[in-house]
Amino acid sequence: APAVGGETYPADTAARSSAGGGCARGRRRGSGNGSGAPCWLPWKRRGNGSGLKRSGMGPAFRPKRGRSRGCDQAREREQSAVGDRWPRPNLLRAPKAMPYTEVLDSLQRVRQEFTRKQIHVFGIGGTATLHLATLLGMDSVDSSGWRNRAARGLVQLSGRGDRLVANLGSWCGRELNTDEWEILAACPCPACKQFGVAGLKKHGIQGFCNRATHNLWTLLEEARQIKEHLSLGNYESWYEQHVDNSIYRPLIDYVLQWQRR
Repeated sequence: APAVGGETYPADTAARSSAGGGCARGRRRGSGNGSGAPCWLPWKRRGNGSGLKRSGMGPAFRPKRGRSRGCDQAREREQSAVGDRWPRPNLLRAPKAMPYTEVLDSLQRVRQEFTRKQIHVFGIGGTATLHLATLLGMDSVDSSGWRNRAARGLVQLSGRGDRLVANLGSWCGRELNTDEWEILAACPCPACKQFGVAGLKKHGIQGFCNRATHNLWTLLEEARQIKEHLSLGNYESWYEQHVDNSIYRPLIDYVLQWQRR
């Protein structure tokens, strides 16, 4: 079972994620600042079947740690040492970014060019982009979204996207409809089982922790379901009923159509 708090997740269920753009990901090392805080450095494929070995059914998923000075220094040293040996695409869009389809085409070309390489993708913001990374054959992903959304009062709903449950003043978002409140009330994640919807609405550190726990659990559960339905061979019929996202649903369609050519 996946462990929370930075420990390695099995490659078939886990995702890499972070509080805010920390280090390059990989083997766990000390931060180098005397604090003993871990940071993630560029990773290499392991031959013993553990850690970040590609499963063929979905990318590896690992929660990132918070950022530290030691992590930043380690990242700079590693980047200067390794250069561009590991392709690291990014699914997050910058201002005035290229169209989504061009990003997907680029990722597909990277996968075809580096057939024997492990490819890590930054910027898996939510559950919908996790589908895209899996279908494109990426080996590992990371995301800071589960924490960032929690800090803004947002929770993720599987197959639907972000919803605002706590009004924290300076952030806005799409509110839940009646059906979505019912879905959230029945959520079996650890935070919802213990504290319910009221726990997700709380302000302060408790509310943040509840929402972050819910969001991370939702990502991991989405990864599990994607793998399960790909394994069963019924992914296409499942996602049509499961994914209800006006932005990413057409992109999943686009990738599947590309693969049928």
